[in-house]
Amino acid sequence: AYQGSPAGARQILSTLDTLHGRPIADSVIDVLSNREMLSKILETEKSEPHDEVKHASMSWKKDSRRTSGICLQTALLVDRTLKDVWRNKSLLVLHVAISICAGLIIGGIFYNVSLDTDGVQARYGSIFISLCFLAFTSITSIDLLVNERMIVTAEVKEGLYNGSLYILSKLFIDGLFLRALPATLYAIPFYFMVGFIYDAARFFSFLFVLILFNLCIGAL
Repeated sequence: AYQGSPAGARQILSTLDTLHGRPIADSVIDVLSNREMLSKILETEKSEPHDEVKHASMSWKKDSRRTSGICLQTALLVDRTLKDVWRNKSLLVLHVAISICAGLIIGGIFYNVSLDTDGVQARYGSIFISLCFLAFTSITSIDLLVNERMIVTAEVKEGLYNGSLYILSKLFIDGLFLRALPATLYAIPFYFMVGFIYDAARFFSFLFVLILFNLCIGAL
């Protein structure tokens, strides 16, 4: 919708008092998603409007409702979400570090428990603690969509992409990196330190249950 230098965009947006300390990209999207604001830009231009404004106006009239295919939208949204996770990887690093440490600590507490009745009860207790740990770490999904709500609402309103695809891409990346990966890193030390049966099929069944539980809790 806009082509030009950031300085040119800042000059145009400053006349509308829409920056308020926000990034230029957010302000540009807000302006171009509002017909009244876009008309105000053209009206406030005393001389011939800037090339950027004319390009935005033409784009609005011709392409405001044109959307790409579902596959392309999904690919772009997944790529966008991956970049967002990479640029703000503190939450991912925190999940990974806590999962590994918790797996080692809880596995050390119940290290190689006996095979009698007390050992069975201890293993039940360790599994219960594991599920509680995963449930509490899943509350980070609360702010999954809040931070981008305003900009996404404007983009979906103007038909840039489908809102359902945006949510699915967010949930896919969240489930992969913040649910499945931490559960896997937790289960690897925990399973073998507690002394469960050393069998690949049983281990992957245990891992599948942990990941599925983590996904279900994150979806609540």
